[in-house]
Amino acid sequence: HVALAEGSTTKREYGPFDAIPKNAQDLYDEHVDHMLKDLIGKGFNVTLLAYGQTGSGKTYTMGSGEPVASPGLIQLTVASLFKRLPPDTKVRATFVQIWCEEVHDLLADVGHDRSADGRSMGLKKLKVGLNEQWMNEQKPGHCAKGATAVRCDGSPDKVLATLKSGVRNRTTGATKMNEYSSRSHALFTLQLEIPSTDGSCLCPRLHFV
Repeated sequence: HVALAEGSTTKREYGPFDAIPKNAQDLYDEHVDHMLKDLIGKGFNVTLLAYGQTGSGKTYTMGSGEPVASPGLIQLTVASLFKRLPPDTKVRATFVQIWCEEVHDLLADVGHDRSADGRSMGLKKLKVGLNEQWMNEQKPGHCAKGATAVRCDGSPDKVLATLKSGVRNRTTGATKMNEYSSRSHALFTLQLEIPSTDGSCLCPRLHFV
């Protein structure tokens, strides 16, 4: 049973759930941290997806709000990731939003002038299509063509600074349940190139949706 509000005696039955973590740190420790072993050691892709209605805390839990009141899954995962990666790992970040059935590049203006309120002066619209590289390998897959990839090697601070730049460009708007609702779906991706001792390279991707 889950109480509808702090201090409320009214409860409603949900579930069953695998777990009900108290905060983002518990959620990370119990359900995310172990995934990094397969991502780094075996090159598996990992996706963390927050799903729920408006006002349920998706943006807060992920840590992709502005400002970030406390570390979310992105901050906790990125900090742990960089402690485990070999120092010569290459890291690139992309950040796109899906809004009104259009895909926009939230990082297209990184390093360029912004408007007076700090927002982008125009979001770059992307086309979604088949990834030619995967097609050549006879593997199915789609991608947002032309999405800006920002180099973030060496430090989690570079990743979080890139995230912050993209967050300022996200489309927001008031709803009856949330005055500052994120009106778009967001996909923040880290593309890794992890060298190994035999000269090969693992290229997993870590997606925050």
